[in-house]
Amino acid sequence: MIRKRLLALALAAALAGSVQAVPVFAVQKAGSGFSDMPTGWSHDAVVYAVEHGYMSGYDGKINPRGYLTRAEMASMMNRAFGNTEKGSLDGYTDVPENAWYRDDMAKAVAKGIFSGYDGKLEPEKNITRE
Repeated sequence: MIRKRLLALALAAALAGSVQAVPVFAVQKAGSGFSDMPTGWSHDAVVYAVEHGYMSGYDGKINPRGYLTRAEMASMMNRAFGNTEKGSLDGYTDVPENAWYRDDMAKAVAKGIFSGYDGKLEPEKNITRE
């Protein structure tokens, strides 16, 4: 169990260190401005994600203990890997034209991060282990 955790931590650190951040917008200085910045084991990882533009927070909160939606995951993956190419969302019925995540879902579709099912991408559903 401990061995698996160490391996997972090492892989996460290697991935985090090998990805180049693409600045999308101004990011707050880590720890400042977020009323819910964690102080436990995840602190350094969340600070790293904020400083490198992978996470941006909303309304003064980073929500480190909340659920992550498919749209939020698409947004972070696009930032982490610098995805800019957009795929067609014509066949999907659940990604409104005015949704904040529309461009991110289109980029995720183009890169194969999400493919959807039965005409839906389900951007507002939570990420699961499946």
